Amino acid sequence: MTDKTDLIAAAEKLYDSWADAFAKADIEALIKLYAHDVVVESPLVSVLLKSEEGIVRGRDNVRSFLLKILEKSGGLADRYRINFYTNGKTMIWEYPRITPTGRQTEMAEVMEIEDGLIKAHRIYWGWESARNLYSAGYNG
Repeated sequence: MTDKTDLIAAAEKLYDSWADAFAKADIEALIKLYAHDVVVESPLVSVLLKSEEGIVRGRDNVRSFLLKILEKSGGLADRYRINFYTNGKTMIWEYPRITPTGRQTEMAEVMEIEDGLIKAHRIYWGWESARNLYSAGYNG
């Protein structure tokens, strides 16, 4: 049986790998962290994919979605993060709107982990960023 501290360490390593791959816009490193049957939910899905539903299912579809994000943003190496928590099965963190160096898109993210991979990924946008997302589209 896996010790809880081992699960927490593995989750933190998974987050670090995900954040590093996203910052470097490395789609191959990024997508291998997701389970084949992953579900991603975000208001950005409906904007970028021009769909009514804000949900993407399956690794191949998530790959296409993430590529669209990376095309727009070029990676997000300078994201300021606070409040990272994990119990080894769920990870939660926040990107606040106000940072020590200015403003950024505020959001909170939740990932559920199963067998060492991201099984579910939900992104919650703050009020100001959501308003901008729907009125001006996504600019990275």
